Amino acid sequence: MILSLVLATASIAFAFLGTAMDITNQGCVDQLGFLNCQNKIKPSKKLNQDDRFCVAREEELACFASHCWNKVYQCNYQQHAIKFLGECGSSNPIPYFPAPSNATDDCSCNLGKVYLAISSTALKGTSCEKEARKQNATDSEDVSLNILKGEHCKCCQISGSYASLDAICPSTNPLHIGFDYITQMAKKLSLDFNTCEEYILQGSCVTRLNFTESVDGESKPMTYLAASNLISFTESNTAMVTNNVDTVSSPPGGSTFTWTGEPRSWLVGTAWKFSTPTYTVIARHCCSKTRGCRCDQG
Repeated sequence: MILSLVLATASIAFAFLGTAMDITNQGCVDQLGFLNCQNKIKPSKKLNQDDRFCVAREEELACFASHCWNKVYQCNYQQHAIKFLGECGSSNPIPYFPAPSNATDDCSCNLGKVYLAISSTALKGTSCEKEARKQNATDSEDVSLNILKGEHCKCCQISGSYASLDAICPSTNPLHIGFDYITQMAKKLSLDFNTCEEYILQGSCVTRLNFTESVDGESKPMTYLAASNLISFTESNTAMVTNNVDTVSSPPGGSTFTWTGEPRSWLVGTAWKFSTPTYTVIARHCCSKTRGCRCDQG
């Protein structure tokens, strides 16, 4: 499900977390190894320009998985993976994304799950609208009802997206985890969210349009939010997005694994052909009781 979802929503991936959190070697199990790996990233000039950029991003993720595996569940890496989806898209799993629930040394808010939940709700909204347009209309009243249903689909898409923030990251300031992006989504849909109040508060998104009642893996049910709920929603949830400090003593993905990238367009002779790169991730083992997880210290 995640693979098809990521592929289908690659075009709507977003830097929805405000200021981008770049991945760095700070705190990595192998700081020098990561820098050396980064410096060796030189995608082939036989790739077209866009694919060259994306292969560089894939190689950077592979470097991080090899040399900074103790930080892969932290906020920076998870946001970087989301940024990669927005820039390049992916139909294959990205290493360590999204973070599993209750992972060690993870982000206080599971940013990957937030991204996937909003993307899933957007897909549901789109399919709901298409279904409304396809319904047979025999007179002007039927046409009006179909148009109204389409607007209700948009209402539930926006309401459900706001609700996913609360279900996945309760107490976290929504302005830091996608709130503004969802507001912009409503504008792109030409939706006046204030007109959705009655329909949302009646619970119709779930009962009539079959939008989800919960986020997969989360115990807190979805509470669909109307416009009148948004002020209290943003004001009462104030926690910042931070890393839960802990120690990861062994590579979460094992010592070695292979990651398959996306098919890229290569110049072979005078013709462009697609080829799929693969990346072998070998986790550095640099942990000890005396010095912790640092490869580059004597």
